[in-house]
Amino acid sequence: MEAAALSLFQGVGAVRLLDHDAARGILLMERVIPGTPLYKLQDDAEATRTAARLMRRLWRMPPANHAFPSLAVWFRAFARLRQKYNDGSGPFPAELIAKAESTFTELNASAVTDVILHGDLHHENILSSAKGEWLAIDPKGISGDPGYEVGSFMLNQLPMKAADEKTSEILDQRLAIFSDELQISRDRLARWSFSHAVLSAVWDFEEGADWHGTIRLAKILDRLG
Repeated sequence: MEAAALSLFQGVGAVRLLDHDAARGILLMERVIPGTPLYKLQDDAEATRTAARLMRRLWRMPPANHAFPSLAVWFRAFARLRQKYNDGSGPFPAELIAKAESTFTELNASAVTDVILHGDLHHENILSSAKGEWLAIDPKGISGDPGYEVGSFMLNQLPMKAADEKTSEILDQRLAIFSDELQISRDRLARWSFSHAVLSAVWDFEEGADWHGTIRLAKILDRLG
């Protein structure tokens, strides 16, 4: 879906796709110079505002007869987890999985509009260009509620060894900025971020990666919602 998303963005807010070979999975893209990633910014508030404004530039209405998957496809990970553990939740707290799934179902059903999202827009996927603008790279291409987009950014570039109180302060500030910039309620963004965090932890588990830190963030986000 990366080539399809980049083709849709047409170089507005994202790196320009010059050519691609779908059969071999080869993409030829413009080189972003200097290509400094967003995490190099010292001010977290500035980085969050930059990401929010880029989101607004990227989002597109879904084209007719498009092939982009919906968020519901991604959230099937919860069903896979239940199937693997005979309707249980494996290593995860059952109440947390149930809440994340029900939160997704409610948010997805109440979406006013769906757009084509980047799907993984965090600090490392936002680069500076010679024109003085920030460009997105590595889009996943997913159709869904705009509020979902903030989730990846919320989980990124956090002081993992900091106390929960400090992490909560950073996340709370990010939610306030995203809400103001995107004109989406803070509560809705917090709930999308929570459900995304639990989903990310399940993905990590499926891939054999450590998921405990992500669950910690999910619990903090749950309290902020």
